[in-house]
Amino acid sequence: MMPFALMALAGCAANPKDIPPAYTGTAQYEAMDCAGLTTQIVAVESQLDSAIRRQAHAVNTNVSMSVMFGVLGAAATQSKGTEAEVARLKGERLAIRDAAARKSCTLPPSNEVVAGFA
Repeated sequence: MMPFALMALAGCAANPKDIPPAYTGTAQYEAMDCAGLTTQIVAVESQLDSAIRRQAHAVNTNVSMSVMFGVLGAAATQSKGTEAEVARLKGERLAIRDAAARKSCTLPPSNEVVAGFA
């Protein structure tokens, strides 16, 4: 019974690494110079780090609630907004990195949390 509960739970709060990036065009980043793109990627990576941590917490909370009480926690509902935020930020990160590559800019690497869930 327990494995079934965990499998059912997987559909409620997605693991951050399983959330695909939402499409984001590069047009808004094309006019930026390398310094602007660097500033932008640092901001997006920071926001993505925070969103990934919230989403991972929602997944862990749902698993704990399911195992302990056999119910899905409120985090399952709340995670849907965070899933969309993670997808949006992953898309923005890709768009910024694409724009930077076209300009031959060197951007800082993804931080450890973001890289592990990207």
